[in-house]
Amino acid sequence: MNGGDVKGYLNNLDAVLAWVPADTKIIPGHGVVSSVDDLRKFRDFVAESIAVVQKDIADGRTLDQIKGDPDFLEKYKQWRNGGRWLEAVDRSLAAK
Repeated sequence: MNGGDVKGYLNNLDAVLAWVPADTKIIPGHGVVSSVDDLRKFRDFVAESIAVVQKDIADGRTLDQIKGDPDFLEKYKQWRNGGRWLEAVDRSLAAK
């Protein structure tokens, strides 16, 4: 929401996953202590968010329509952050 780039964020997640040992405990700035597998699941959420929003933008869907997708929202309800994440993805991709 503050001007970051979601594709850069995804690249950073990939870089971390490439070098951390499988038994590493992830201590985030927000949230609970997690495993590498948890981080990989979050990375997949970020990647799918980008893909979904990119496709929706290409299809001419509005942000409100994107945020109203019940399948995506239910699948990732633990990370959707009240729709703010999709707003950030939309803003980042639209800026390109």
